[in-house]
Amino acid sequence: MVFLILVLYSDQDSKPLPPITHFTPDPKLHKAFYGIDYNPAKSLMPWCGVTLQNVVDDIILMSQLTNRIRLYGMDCAQADLTFQAISALNLNNTMKVVLTVWIDKDPATNQRQYEMLFKVLDTYGTDMVQGISVGNEVLFRGDMALIDLSEIMKNVRATLKTRYNKVIPVFTSDIGNKLDASVAAVSDELFGNLHPYFSGTAVSEAANWTISQYNDVILGNPTSTGLKGAISEVGWPSAPASAVYQTYAVPGIANTQAMIDTFICQANTAGIPYYWFEFKDEPWKNDPSVPVEPFWGIFDKDGNLKIKIPDCIAP
Repeated sequence: MVFLILVLYSDQDSKPLPPITHFTPDPKLHKAFYGIDYNPAKSLMPWCGVTLQNVVDDIILMSQLTNRIRLYGMDCAQADLTFQAISALNLNNTMKVVLTVWIDKDPATNQRQYEMLFKVLDTYGTDMVQGISVGNEVLFRGDMALIDLSEIMKNVRATLKTRYNKVIPVFTSDIGNKLDASVAAVSDELFGNLHPYFSGTAVSEAANWTISQYNDVILGNPTSTGLKGAISEVGWPSAPASAVYQTYAVPGIANTQAMIDTFICQANTAGIPYYWFEFKDEPWKNDPSVPVEPFWGIFDKDGNLKIKIPDCIAP
């Protein structure tokens, strides 16, 4: 009898518990951001470890700041868990997601990502999908030629049409100086990572620099007439202070706040779509050659708010 009780308890205990979704809204948060870039912790192969509760906790915070999030890949079930979390929080009708098929030099990675995209869409449908980015900074890294990248984009569009009878914007995301006419010609939208820090711009000029780049590189692209566009990454690192870039771009929490204060409301008023880079600090990005990489979050790695949210509402 004791043995049977233990077996029954063990079987019941092994079933996954539903995520805890109840929360009290944080009065310090409101929907000031058009969109936020999101890379769940522990979602990098082969070190997968992200859980549904992890993502629910993240979406609870992000849903108080924005209605749009942008992911970076399909591995470790991050897209699957994101859609599960949105559904668990009853945000299906308000939260939209830009999915990314991560592309690099490894054909096996690219095929896996491609197949996982459609497995996720088979499961959750397309209603929550804002767009699909085939790669992030692929051209900047030199991982694939545009002609090959555009073939993957064509295949994604064709499968969306034949499998779901849907037309969803398909594009790639890259740095501003890679968004030339040839990229625009094969894209449904233009998504540009526009970082004033990496241009060596002082934070006092960073908001204006970013908006000028948006107008010139995205809206001003000679092939982009009629195309929508968005700033797929914009932000400012909060550390380390020693990582000054080209004399004038200085990391620091005060400068992160200054960028937020000068850019967010101005972009909202102008109707500029943007995704703030990024949700949380990412300590795993510990690259001595680019020491600012871990420190771009609105929140620190533990979910503590680093900045004051500006007093405006995103469209």
